[in-house]
Amino acid sequence: MSTEKVQCHYDVLNVERTADAGSIKKAHRKLALKYHPDKQVNSSNPDEAARMFRLVQEAYECLSDPQERQWYDEHRESILMGFKPGESDQNGLVPSFVVNIDGYHHPSCFSNSYTDDAGCFYQVYHDIFAKIDAGELRGWISQGNIEQHHAPRPVFGTSASEWKDVNNFYRMWEGFQSCLNFAWVDEYDTRDAPNRRYKRAMEDENSKARRKARRERNDDVLSLLHYVKKRDPRVKKHRVDVEKEKERKAEEVKQLAAQKKADAAAAREAWKIEQEKLMAEYEAEDLNAGRIRLADLDDDYDYGGKKNKKRGKKGKKKNRYVYDDNEEEPKEYVTTYRVPPAEPGEGDSIEGDEDGCEPAQPTADIADDVDDEEAMQQMNDVVIEEDFDDEESFSSSESSEEPEVWRCECCRKDFKSVGQMENHMKSKKHKEAFKKYEKRMKKKKQQEEAELFEMVDEIGDRM
Repeated sequence: MSTEKVQCHYDVLNVERTADAGSIKKAHRKLALKYHPDKQVNSSNPDEAARMFRLVQEAYECLSDPQERQWYDEHRESILMGFKPGESDQNGLVPSFVVNIDGYHHPSCFSNSYTDDAGCFYQVYHDIFAKIDAGELRGWISQGNIEQHHAPRPVFGTSASEWKDVNNFYRMWEGFQSCLNFAWVDEYDTRDAPNRRYKRAMEDENSKARRKARRERNDDVLSLLHYVKKRDPRVKKHRVDVEKEKERKAEEVKQLAAQKKADAAAAREAWKIEQEKLMAEYEAEDLNAGRIRLADLDDDYDYGGKKNKKRGKKGKKKNRYVYDDNEEEPKEYVTTYRVPPAEPGEGDSIEGDEDGCEPAQPTADIADDVDDEEAMQQMNDVVIEEDFDDEESFSSSESSEEPEVWRCECCRKDFKSVGQMENHMKSKKHKEAFKKYEKRMKKKKQQEEAELFEMVDEIGDRM
């Protein structure tokens, strides 16, 4: 590599980096006429004029070609530093805008002092993050992005910075992505490619090297940021404040829940007291008006002659008749009345139970009750006999003639043949319907029996 200082092509032609092709051509013509060897016959320093003429020609050749100019803009900083692509690994040269941050991951860099003084925590890291952002901006501009805007990132701040500023700093820097193109890490010079195939392969290798360098740069900056955030007293203080705020809110919620619970208990107690007062007032009014509920009295007096008589649920009353499997009709219910024994006279015999009581003779009223029960029993017998006669006549007529339609009552369906009826009775649907039908009929029978028993009880009570 030559020891001659490298000059920028734009500086040689004395044009701006945003100059168009016409401005570059005009500047080249003017300088070429000025430094042309034919114009230097009487010059006092012809060697310097020849050198300048050569630089002007090289600059114009580069900047007049759009592809050459694009490549030069990408590698301008590297070229000005005096090395070519592929030499960075050997010389260890990087552009000046890439700030080295390797020594800032140790407390020794800020004397382990968390103050705003020079050389301490806040001053050191405020300067290093400002240099990183300024280097990104200079590199962005050096890559030819002059007119494009690059917004600066927030500054580190001081120990007196508010939390919103500190939080904004860390939030913005945690998404750090370098805007540099890292062209100085290229391994190959694509201008030396003999054909397009080699050039494409060179570009691929250079692109891989650039991506790797950008990824490493991003990781280095984020690693430094996490190191600083972990030790930042402002972040630690905020975490303590957040925990205290959480504990305070939790205590408030707990107290609020306890207060609500206490209020609810007090409201329930007040409601109970109020209801008790209302009930006492209603009972006083009932007593004054003479309306006393028998269920509210605790004495043993039999009001109306129905003491200890409990009426169960409908259908649950026990049968008052005794049935025998060998008998077709139920036995009559016989009520036995017991009276105290009388003093025996002459010729009287004492027969009775072990307790000294003897069966009493039915009075005229009891005889009338027995006669009414017998009359009702005879009427029921007549009705049952008529029902049996109707069933016998119907069965005889049914056996004499075969019906044209077979009907399933539980499913409410008609069939035209015995086979259809039998197949239907074997089906799962019919079996389920038949079970429901049996339950329904059984329930209906129990209800009818219960109604009959209630009717008999009512008749007995009236008698």
